[in-house]
Parts: sequence; structure tokens; C-alpha cells
Amino acid sequence: MALSEEQLWKELFPETVGGEETATYLFRRCLPRPRDAIQFLKACQETAWLEHGRDRITEADVEQAGRQFSAWKLKDLNSEYLVAHPFLKNLFPLFRNTGYVVTRAALAGRFEAAAESFRHVFPA
Repeated sequence: MALSEEQLWKELFPETVGGEETATYLFRRCLPRPRDAIQFLKACQETAWLEHGRDRITEADVEQAGRQFSAWKLKDLNSEYLVAHPFLKNLFPLFRNTGYVVTRAALAGRFEAAAESFRHVFPA
């Protein structure tokens, strides 16, 4: 059975997540690639259906699926660049709790605080 756009975003998904229109919330948090969007939307559905036994997706389901999706993407990123950049996984904490925009100054300050340990673990 095909869903209309209105059914999808007003009946299956909640209208908003965190005060933001749900579609905007979802698509701002994934790369503009169909496979990423599908993976995120499927995670929302599986969270609602498999974990909570619901046929409608709640705001909490979207938020929980978002945390899972984010963890998957970090793991994928690390795996993709592991050979060329073995230190990449160690840089991820520098971006935690910063929002999606990180200024060069903020990153430089965080990196400087961790630089000595990076040099010790990754001397090259």
C-alpha cells in the first residue's frame, strides 16, 4: 500500500521532532544519499515496531534511531578511512557536544589540549 506524503509525515511519523518539522530534522542529520536516508528512516521504523511494538513512529523513536544512526555513521567513517588515517577514531571526541557547526578556533583549542596524547600514540 502506497503512502501519500501527508500520510507519511503526519500519520506514520510525528509532525515534529525537537520542535522541528520531522522531514527537515531527519534529512539534516544524514548525507544527501538515498542509502543514508533509507537507513535512517528504517532505523526509525524498527525502533518503533521491533523495540516498542508500535505501528506509528514517535518523537522518542526518531531521537533514539538518530543516536543509533549517528553511531553507525561514525563506525562507517572510521572503517572507510582506517588504513590511510589510523588516528581518525581518536579525533571523534574533539567534536562531541559541539553541535553541528564547529569553528576552527574551537577545534584548535580542543586539539591543542589533546595534541600531546595524539603525538604519543601516533608519532608519525
